[in-house]
Amino acid sequence: LLLVTFYFYIFNQQRFRGWTLKRPALASKPCPLCANLQTAFMIKARHNTFGFWLLAIASLFFIFLLISTFSQWLFKFTLIKISLDSKEEFTLQIFFMTAGLLVFVSILFDKVKRISINQIDKTIIIKSLIIPIKEKYSFDEIDGYVDTVVKHDSWTPYKCLCLVKNGTIVLKIDAFFYSNVEEIQKGLEHIKYLGFRKSNIFNSTKLDG
Repeated sequence: LLLVTFYFYIFNQQRFRGWTLKRPALASKPCPLCANLQTAFMIKARHNTFGFWLLAIASLFFIFLLISTFSQWLFKFTLIKISLDSKEEFTLQIFFMTAGLLVFVSILFDKVKRISINQIDKTIIIKSLIIPIKEKYSFDEIDGYVDTVVKHDSWTPYKCLCLVKNGTIVLKIDAFFYSNVEEIQKGLEHIKYLGFRKSNIFNSTKLDG
């Protein structure tokens, strides 16, 4: 009883001196409805296309060739048999394999991006597949977009969307590399549509007229 009385006495003394014990703040729980809404209004580019897989597999193949060449030359371990009879031949093989790899990786870097369209924040985020580079545009920054048709072979047309900012094309979304171009176009419904243009715009960085 004396201990209880002493505790209340000390507690009241401290309270009257200007401070009291504080209740710990309760951790706020994430709102599942908000998360679901964010997901519902977020459109992300997908790349399940022949063009993307062609570039990806070709890049991996050249990486495998380079690993095999170094393995055979340095460690005498053969993954696949490569003709390496001299140092000059080894150097030549490395040169051509590296050149082939750079060609396919550069196309991937230029043509294929990770694109996210947030219809709530009205923003477009563009990320590189190869290196950590990110660009972010608000819908208000974009002049609009045009669509066109391109051919990567002699018979198959592919739809392409081109995002325009200050008269310059900042992004090309080509159905040869992106498998959900129609869905992406719906995500751009709040951005001005600038009409259809001829296919020669695909090789240009400026929007004429």
